[in-house]
Amino acid sequence: MRDTKSHGQKATGPTLLKLLLRLEGDIRRRLEPIRVTLLQAGVLLFLRRHAEANVTDAAATWA
Repeated sequence: MRDTKSHGQKATGPTLLKLLLRLEGDIRRRLEPIRVTLLQAGVLLFLRRHAEANVTDAAATWA
């Protein structure tokens, strides 16, 4: 999946950074109608994956 070339050769496709920024924008647009931020979505995913976690665990993870 890597399109970049080493030793001064030009990349043939989007860079990883460009792809990540595009993905972030897509996620933000999908969350906007339900008024959820990326951080809030991340916390919800954490809590879903770690049902046994308490508030202190969640806070320590995001600190």
